[in-house]
Amino acid sequence: MSHKIILAVHHGALGDLILAYPTLFALNTHSYHVHLLCRDQLGQLTCRHGFSEKSYSLESPLFVSLYSDSVDPAIENLLNAYNGVLLFSYSEALYRTIREKTRLPVFRIPPRPDADQPIHVAEHLLSGLYSTGLINKPKTTVEKILEDWGKPVKQSSSKRVWIHPGAGSRDKMWPVANFINAASLLRSLNMEPAFFLGPAELFLFNHLAKHASGIPVYRSMDILELTDLLETGVAFLGNDSGITHLAAFLGLSTVAVFGPSDPTRWRPLGRAVCVVQGRLQCHPCFEARERGCKTSECFSGISPEAVIRALSGLLRY
Repeated sequence: MSHKIILAVHHGALGDLILAYPTLFALNTHSYHVHLLCRDQLGQLTCRHGFSEKSYSLESPLFVSLYSDSVDPAIENLLNAYNGVLLFSYSEALYRTIREKTRLPVFRIPPRPDADQPIHVAEHLLSGLYSTGLINKPKTTVEKILEDWGKPVKQSSSKRVWIHPGAGSRDKMWPVANFINAASLLRSLNMEPAFFLGPAELFLFNHLAKHASGIPVYRSMDILELTDLLETGVAFLGNDSGITHLAAFLGLSTVAVFGPSDPTRWRPLGRAVCVVQGRLQCHPCFEARERGCKTSECFSGISPEAVIRALSGLLRY
Protein backbone atom coordinates (compact mmCIF):
# COMPACT_ATOMS: atom_id res chain seq x y z
CA MET A 1 0.00 0.00 0.00
CA SER A 2 1.32 3.47 -0.83
CA HIS A 3 1.60 5.87 2.04
CA LYS A 4 -1.27 8.29 2.52
CA ILE A 5 -1.39 11.43 4.62
CA ILE A 6 -4.31 11.79 7.00
CA LEU A 7 -5.22 14.75 9.19
CA ALA A 8 -6.37 13.70 12.65
CA VAL A 9 -8.37 16.26 14.64
CA HIS A 10 -8.41 15.89 18.43
CA HIS A 11 -10.06 18.37 20.81
CA GLY A 12 -9.17 16.69 24.10
CA ALA A 13 -6.72 17.45 26.87
CA LEU A 14 -3.43 15.68 27.59
CA GLY A 15 -4.77 12.43 29.04
CA ASP A 16 -7.38 12.05 26.32
CA LEU A 17 -4.75 12.49 23.62
CA ILE A 18 -2.32 10.00 25.16
CA LEU A 19 -5.11 7.42 25.21
CA ALA A 20 -5.42 8.03 21.45
CA TYR A 21 -1.74 7.12 20.94
CA PRO A 22 -2.48 3.43 20.17
CA THR A 23 -4.89 4.52 17.43
CA LEU A 24 -2.32 6.92 15.96
CA PHE A 25 0.30 4.18 16.19
CA ALA A 26 -1.97 1.78 14.32
CA LEU A 27 -2.35 4.34 11.53
CA ASN A 28 1.42 4.87 11.40
CA THR A 29 2.07 1.15 11.07
CA HIS A 30 -0.53 0.72 8.33
CA SER A 31 0.99 3.03 5.73
CA TYR A 32 -0.47 6.33 6.93
CA HIS A 33 1.43 9.52 7.66
CA VAL A 34 -0.43 11.33 10.44
CA HIS A 35 -0.65 15.09 10.82
CA LEU A 36 -2.48 16.32 13.91
CA LEU A 37 -4.74 19.28 14.65
CA CYS A 38 -5.06 19.62 18.43
CA ARG A 39 -4.37 21.88 21.39
CA ASP A 40 -1.18 23.84 20.92
CA GLN A 41 1.69 22.15 22.78
CA LEU A 42 0.05 18.74 22.71
CA GLY A 43 0.76 18.56 18.99
CA GLN A 44 4.44 19.27 19.61
CA LEU A 45 4.46 16.55 22.26
CA THR A 46 2.85 14.02 19.92
CA CYS A 47 5.42 14.81 17.24
CA ARG A 48 8.20 14.34 19.79
CA HIS A 49 6.76 10.95 20.71
CA GLY A 50 6.64 9.93 17.05
CA PHE A 51 2.89 9.50 16.63
CA SER A 52 2.46 12.40 14.21
CA GLU A 53 4.81 14.00 11.72
CA LYS A 54 3.34 17.50 11.82
CA SER A 55 0.93 19.38 14.05
CA TYR A 56 -1.35 22.39 13.88
CA SER A 57 -2.81 24.31 16.79
CA LEU A 58 -6.56 24.48 17.33
CA GLU A 59 -5.91 27.93 18.80
CA SER A 60 -4.51 29.19 15.49
CA PRO A 61 -6.71 31.90 13.87
CA LEU A 62 -6.38 29.98 10.62
CA PHE A 63 -8.41 27.06 11.98
CA VAL A 64 -11.02 29.03 13.90
CA SER A 65 -13.07 29.41 10.74
CA LEU A 66 -13.66 25.65 10.70
CA TYR A 67 -16.07 26.28 13.55
CA SER A 68 -17.86 29.21 11.90
CA ASP A 69 -20.31 29.74 9.06
CA SER A 70 -17.57 30.94 6.71
CA VAL A 71 -14.59 28.65 6.21
CA ASP A 72 -11.36 30.37 5.19
CA PRO A 73 -10.42 29.32 1.62
CA ALA A 74 -6.87 28.75 2.86
CA ILE A 75 -8.22 26.03 5.16
CA GLU A 76 -10.10 24.42 2.29
CA ASN A 77 -6.89 24.31 0.25
CA LEU A 78 -4.93 22.90 3.18
CA LEU A 79 -7.48 20.17 3.89
CA ASN A 80 -7.73 19.14 0.25
CA ALA A 81 -4.01 18.32 0.28
CA TYR A 82 -4.79 15.35 2.55
CA ASN A 83 -6.10 11.92 1.66
CA GLY A 84 -8.65 12.02 4.46
CA VAL A 85 -9.63 13.50 7.81
CA LEU A 86 -10.14 11.55 11.03
CA LEU A 87 -12.14 13.34 13.72
CA PHE A 88 -11.92 12.32 17.36
CA SER A 89 -15.03 14.34 18.01
CA TYR A 90 -18.71 14.34 18.90
CA SER A 91 -19.30 17.32 16.60
CA GLU A 92 -21.70 16.54 13.81
CA ALA A 93 -21.40 20.17 12.67
CA LEU A 94 -17.63 19.90 12.17
CA TYR A 95 -18.08 16.62 10.31
CA ARG A 96 -20.62 18.21 7.96
CA THR A 97 -18.50 21.32 7.42
CA ILE A 98 -15.45 19.36 6.31
CA ARG A 99 -17.56 17.07 4.14
CA GLU A 100 -19.22 20.04 2.44
CA LYS A 101 -16.08 22.14 1.97
CA THR A 102 -13.73 19.43 0.72
CA ARG A 103 -13.75 16.40 -1.54
CA LEU A 104 -12.21 14.26 1.19
CA PRO A 105 -13.41 11.14 2.95
CA VAL A 106 -14.12 12.16 6.56
CA PHE A 107 -14.24 9.66 9.42
CA ARG A 108 -15.46 10.31 12.95
CA ILE A 109 -14.83 8.42 16.20
CA PRO A 110 -16.53 9.53 19.44
CA PRO A 111 -13.65 10.44 21.80
CA ARG A 112 -14.88 8.13 24.56
CA PRO A 113 -17.40 5.31 24.96
CA ASP A 114 -20.79 5.97 26.51
CA ALA A 115 -20.55 6.40 30.27
CA ASP A 116 -22.23 3.06 30.96
CA GLN A 117 -19.82 1.09 28.76
CA PRO A 118 -17.10 -0.76 30.75
CA ILE A 119 -14.47 -0.47 28.03
CA HIS A 120 -11.15 1.33 28.17
CA VAL A 121 -11.07 4.58 26.21
CA ALA A 122 -8.01 3.43 24.23
CA GLU A 123 -9.73 0.18 23.22
CA HIS A 124 -12.84 2.14 22.23
CA LEU A 125 -10.81 4.44 19.97
CA LEU A 126 -8.91 1.57 18.39
CA SER A 127 -12.14 -0.31 17.75
CA GLY A 128 -13.58 2.86 16.24
CA LEU A 129 -10.61 3.10 13.89
CA TYR A 130 -11.28 -0.39 12.57
CA SER A 131 -14.95 0.45 12.09
CA THR A 132 -14.01 3.35 9.78
CA GLY A 133 -12.42 0.96 7.30
CA LEU A 134 -9.16 2.91 7.27
CA ILE A 135 -7.42 -0.27 8.40
CA ASN A 136 -8.48 -3.61 6.97
CA LYS A 137 -5.82 -5.91 8.36
CA PRO A 138 -6.58 -8.33 11.24
CA LYS A 139 -7.53 -6.48 14.37
CA THR A 140 -5.12 -6.04 17.22
CA THR A 141 -5.54 -4.87 20.80
CA VAL A 142 -4.16 -2.02 22.87
CA GLU A 143 -2.24 -4.58 24.93
CA LYS A 144 -0.52 -5.92 21.82
CA ILE A 145 0.25 -2.41 20.59
CA LEU A 146 1.79 -1.58 23.97
CA GLU A 147 4.21 -4.46 23.45
CA ASP A 148 5.31 -2.81 20.20
CA TRP A 149 5.49 0.87 21.13
CA GLY A 150 5.27 1.07 24.90
CA LYS A 151 8.38 2.53 26.46
CA PRO A 152 10.31 0.06 28.62
CA VAL A 153 10.07 0.42 32.37
CA LYS A 154 12.50 3.15 33.32
CA GLN A 155 15.69 1.79 34.84
CA SER A 156 17.69 4.54 36.45
CA SER A 157 20.05 5.28 39.28
CA SER A 158 17.80 8.25 40.04
CA LYS A 159 15.87 8.13 43.28
CA ARG A 160 13.52 10.91 42.22
CA VAL A 161 9.82 10.19 42.64
CA TRP A 162 7.61 12.85 41.10
CA ILE A 163 4.35 13.62 42.88
CA HIS A 164 1.53 15.48 41.18
CA PRO A 165 -1.37 16.13 43.60
CA GLY A 166 -3.61 17.79 41.00
CA ALA A 167 -6.20 16.67 38.45
CA GLY A 168 -8.55 18.16 35.90
CA SER A 169 -11.31 18.07 38.50
CA ARG A 170 -10.92 18.58 42.24
CA ASP A 171 -13.33 15.68 42.72
CA LYS A 172 -10.56 13.38 41.47
CA MET A 173 -7.92 14.68 43.88
CA TRP A 174 -6.77 12.48 46.75
CA PRO A 175 -6.34 14.82 49.76
CA VAL A 176 -3.06 16.72 49.56
CA ALA A 177 -2.26 15.78 53.17
CA ASN A 178 -2.09 12.16 52.02
CA PHE A 179 0.40 13.06 49.30
CA ILE A 180 2.53 14.86 51.88
CA ASN A 181 2.47 11.81 54.15
CA ALA A 182 3.34 9.60 51.18
CA ALA A 183 6.30 11.86 50.42
CA SER A 184 7.52 11.47 54.00
CA LEU A 185 7.29 7.69 53.68
CA LEU A 186 9.31 7.84 50.47
CA ARG A 187 12.03 9.80 52.23
CA SER A 188 12.17 7.12 54.92
CA LEU A 189 12.85 4.64 52.09
CA ASN A 190 15.79 6.77 50.94
CA MET A 191 13.91 8.03 47.88
CA GLU A 192 13.82 11.67 46.76
CA PRO A 193 10.21 12.87 46.39
CA ALA A 194 9.41 16.17 44.69
CA PHE A 195 6.09 17.86 43.97
CA PHE A 196 5.10 19.73 40.87
CA LEU A 197 2.03 21.85 40.27
CA GLY A 198 0.43 22.91 37.03
CA PRO A 199 -1.61 26.09 36.57
CA ALA A 200 -4.80 24.36 37.77
CA GLU A 201 -3.40 23.46 41.19
CA LEU A 202 -1.20 26.41 42.08
CA PHE A 203 -3.60 27.02 44.97
CA LEU A 204 -1.84 24.11 46.70
CA PHE A 205 1.57 25.79 46.70
CA ASN A 206 1.31 27.60 50.04
CA HIS A 207 -0.03 24.49 51.74
CA LEU A 208 2.84 22.38 50.41
CA ALA A 209 5.40 25.04 51.30
CA LYS A 210 4.10 25.05 54.87
CA HIS A 211 3.49 21.35 55.46
CA ALA A 212 5.96 19.58 53.15
CA SER A 213 9.08 21.24 54.47
CA GLY A 214 12.27 20.20 52.74
CA ILE A 215 10.52 18.63 49.75
CA PRO A 216 11.02 20.55 46.49
CA VAL A 217 7.96 22.01 44.76
CA TYR A 218 8.10 22.86 41.05
CA ARG A 219 5.45 25.10 39.51
CA SER A 220 3.64 25.79 36.25
CA MET A 221 5.94 24.51 33.51
CA ASP A 222 4.82 24.01 29.95
CA ILE A 223 4.16 20.45 28.85
CA LEU A 224 7.45 19.99 26.99
CA GLU A 225 9.48 21.19 29.97
CA LEU A 226 7.39 18.98 32.22
CA THR A 227 8.12 15.97 30.02
CA ASP A 228 11.85 16.64 30.29
CA LEU A 229 11.50 16.91 34.05
CA LEU A 230 9.57 13.65 34.36
CA GLU A 231 12.28 11.88 32.39
CA THR A 232 14.74 12.60 35.23
CA GLY A 233 12.72 10.48 37.65
CA VAL A 234 12.24 6.77 38.16
CA ALA A 235 8.72 6.76 39.57
CA PHE A 236 5.54 8.79 39.76
CA LEU A 237 2.59 9.18 42.11
CA GLY A 238 -0.57 11.02 41.10
CA ASN A 239 -4.32 11.10 40.66
CA ASP A 240 -6.39 10.21 37.62
CA SER A 241 -4.96 13.03 35.51
CA GLY A 242 -3.31 13.78 32.19
CA ILE A 243 0.10 14.07 33.85
CA THR A 244 -0.31 10.58 35.28
CA HIS A 245 -1.05 9.26 31.79
CA LEU A 246 2.09 11.00 30.53
CA ALA A 247 4.27 9.54 33.29
CA ALA A 248 2.99 6.03 32.61
CA PHE A 249 3.64 6.42 28.89
CA LEU A 250 7.20 7.62 29.58
CA GLY A 251 7.95 4.37 31.41
CA LEU A 252 8.03 5.65 34.98
CA SER A 253 6.78 3.21 37.59
CA THR A 254 3.41 4.85 38.14
CA VAL A 255 0.86 4.62 40.92
CA ALA A 256 -2.47 6.23 40.03
CA VAL A 257 -4.90 6.96 42.86
CA PHE A 258 -8.49 6.65 41.63
CA GLY A 259 -11.47 7.93 43.56
CA PRO A 260 -14.80 8.47 41.78
CA SER A 261 -13.50 7.79 38.25
CA ASP A 262 -13.38 4.35 36.67
CA PRO A 263 -9.99 2.69 36.02
CA THR A 264 -11.71 0.20 33.72
CA ARG A 265 -12.15 3.14 31.36
CA TRP A 266 -9.29 5.46 32.32
CA ARG A 267 -6.39 3.36 33.62
CA PRO A 268 -3.07 4.86 32.43
CA LEU A 269 -1.27 2.92 29.70
CA GLY A 270 2.22 1.71 30.57
CA ARG A 271 4.29 -1.30 31.48
CA ALA A 272 4.63 -0.47 35.18
CA VAL A 273 1.29 0.92 36.35
CA CYS A 274 -0.64 0.20 39.52
CA VAL A 275 -4.06 1.66 40.27
CA VAL A 276 -5.05 2.12 43.91
CA GLN A 277 -8.74 2.81 44.32
CA GLY A 278 -11.45 3.14 46.91
CA ARG A 279 -13.89 0.33 47.52
CA LEU A 280 -17.35 1.81 47.95
CA GLN A 281 -20.48 0.24 46.51
CA CYS A 282 -21.32 3.47 44.68
CA HIS A 283 -17.94 3.58 42.87
CA PRO A 284 -17.44 4.68 40.12
CA CYS A 285 -19.68 7.72 39.83
CA PHE A 286 -17.58 10.47 38.23
CA GLU A 287 -19.23 10.23 34.81
CA ALA A 288 -22.70 9.52 36.17
CA ARG A 289 -25.37 12.14 35.69
CA GLU A 290 -26.27 11.97 39.36
CA ARG A 291 -23.25 11.96 41.66
CA GLY A 292 -23.75 9.99 44.85
CA CYS A 293 -21.74 12.35 47.09
CA LYS A 294 -20.05 15.72 47.03
CA THR A 295 -16.89 14.80 48.92
CA SER A 296 -15.44 11.81 47.01
CA GLU A 297 -15.70 9.58 50.07
CA CYS A 298 -14.17 6.74 48.07
CA PHE A 299 -10.77 8.30 48.80
CA SER A 300 -11.23 7.85 52.54
CA GLY A 301 -10.19 4.20 52.49
CA ILE A 302 -6.92 4.83 50.63
CA SER A 303 -4.00 5.32 53.00
CA PRO A 304 -0.55 6.73 52.18
CA GLU A 305 0.90 3.42 53.38
CA ALA A 306 -1.16 1.47 50.83
CA VAL A 307 -0.04 3.76 48.03
CA ILE A 308 3.64 3.46 48.97
CA ARG A 309 3.31 -0.33 49.21
CA ALA A 310 1.98 -0.31 45.66
CA LEU A 311 4.87 1.85 44.46
CA SER A 312 7.40 -0.29 46.33
CA GLY A 313 6.00 -3.33 44.56
CA LEU A 314 6.58 -1.71 41.18
CA LEU A 315 10.11 -0.70 42.14
CA ARG A 316 10.74 -4.12 43.74
CA TYR A 317 12.34 -2.92 46.95
